[in-house]
Amino acid sequence: ILGWAADLKEELPVLYLRVRRAATVLGANLIVVHPRATGLDDVATHKITYKPGEGPDVLRKLAAGAVGEGDFHAARERLADGPVVVLTGRTGMTEDPRLAEAVAAFATGLPDASVMPIVRRGNVFGAIDMGMAPTLLPGRVPATNASGRNALEDRWGPIPEGIGYDATGILEALAAGDLKALLMLGADPMRDFPRPRLAAAALEAAEFVVAFDLFLSHSSRLADVVLPVAGFAEVEGTVTNLEGRVQKVNRLKPRPGQARPVWSVLEDLARRMGGELGAVSAEALSKEIAAVAPAYRGVTWDLLDWGDGREGVVVPLAEGEQLLDYEPVDVELRSAASRMTLHLGKVLYDDGVLTRMSPSLAALMPEARVYLHPRDAGSLGAGPGQRAEVEGDEGVVTLAVGIDPTLAVGSVYVPANLPATAGLGASVSVKVTPLRTGGDA
Repeated sequence: ILGWAADLKEELPVLYLRVRRAATVLGANLIVVHPRATGLDDVATHKITYKPGEGPDVLRKLAAGAVGEGDFHAARERLADGPVVVLTGRTGMTEDPRLAEAVAAFATGLPDASVMPIVRRGNVFGAIDMGMAPTLLPGRVPATNASGRNALEDRWGPIPEGIGYDATGILEALAAGDLKALLMLGADPMRDFPRPRLAAAALEAAEFVVAFDLFLSHSSRLADVVLPVAGFAEVEGTVTNLEGRVQKVNRLKPRPGQARPVWSVLEDLARRMGGELGAVSAEALSKEIAAVAPAYRGVTWDLLDWGDGREGVVVPLAEGEQLLDYEPVDVELRSAASRMTLHLGKVLYDDGVLTRMSPSLAALMPEARVYLHPRDAGSLGAGPGQRAEVEGDEGVVTLAVGIDPTLAVGSVYVPANLPATAGLGASVSVKVTPLRTGGDA
């Protein structure tokens, strides 16, 4: 197993337990590549630590086998003995997203290899398979029909080239006035997006903002209209997990107040605008998915509800229906303006609105700190617990210093989206006062 992705213990704990069992019980060799310690390091056969921004160089050395360079040669020899499973995704929020695509392309040359793209949120594959925002995950193709068109085109007609935006593009277009309205579905860009000033400017500039949400978030508080929708335990439908397993979600509790399923709200809005979506029930939507998305052909409501698929089925049910295609990407080394670079990583209990609204979970949020390698801390005159001024491209905060010997020299680690760190942005400088030696980094 080659794990070059987020720290699974912090971001995908169920998968973390599966990988840990594979390494400790099933005898799999585990190679972990990451900018700092992860929850799997203690069971890894090889661990490769690198400074953020130097991932492309690590990949080139790993691909070449780099004899005499630490664990590179030994790790490459392990990977030559398949089968190999590669878990690839961004290790942190400041890493070039193209690196994960390059790692996946490298993996296709390994013996009997399979790739599991690692994404941070639930049911991302389900959304992409329905034709929504395929750029979220390079290599994952949206569902297509027999003519090769995006499955959504059957209902809405040909989709022009180049009309889609990623998250950054949407916010920039709103801020510039090129987009006039925004619909947020369970999204809180002012806290989740690494450039909160851009997110705030976009929401302020938008002429009309509609939020579908369970609770008021930093972003939905700025919306013109907030429509209450049902939570995950209050609806039925299907979800698709990382391995492509489709499972039925059952409604477990009544919906509070006037909260409704998202599809019901969208159908109502469509009718008021003179159209219709045909979204009359979750079962009806499931039938349409099976009809227009070839990868989901045969995945019926009855199969998932009462048949052999009650534990879920892995799509496609037939071979060759939907393929992943990874293209090699030449990712350049990051040109750092200073000698230190930032690793901005997610933690299991952050300041997301669902955690914040749950007293038992909110208490588990860790203290925000700025972590330095002992050598860097020494050059700055910083000791454990000493206060440091951390200035990001989005703001300035004061954090306690933590010493982390698992970092590469020249790395700064800051947990993302904690109350004290949400506004930092994608780069920081660190200033310790009083300074005994050294200076700003």
